[in-house]
Amino acid sequence: MPRPTSPPSAIKKYIGNYELHRTLGEGAFAKVKLATHRLTNVKVAVKIIDKEKLPDEYAVANVHREATIMKLLDHKNIVQLFEIIETKKELYLVMELAEGGEVLDYIVAHGNLKIQEAKRFFRQLAEALVSLLH
Repeated sequence: MPRPTSPPSAIKKYIGNYELHRTLGEGAFAKVKLATHRLTNVKVAVKIIDKEKLPDEYAVANVHREATIMKLLDHKNIVQLFEIIETKKELYLVMELAEGGEVLDYIVAHGNLKIQEAKRFFRQLAEALVSLLH
């Protein structure tokens, strides 16, 4: 007797302890998906980098180096990298979910920032950079 099949929208995809949901953003080599930790129900962002789409081995090495550096960073104004999961074809970076989205997207959507808002963004950036020096 044939097994019933689920419609594509009902198929759940998992990586490690995370259930992947909708796509939050997409670029040339990667996409970012909303995910939920299966044990804690904490929402995270998972950046999925397609290693086969990277132009060369140098780019692959840079992605690994960037992930290693991100794992060392710990500041309230820097998105935290929780976990790195690697398969033969993909690299999964499990990160803190930034509910407000990316700053650049915000600036593009809102056009010129008011001076007070620009100061706030600059102050947060400066605090994060200073913390890296110490």
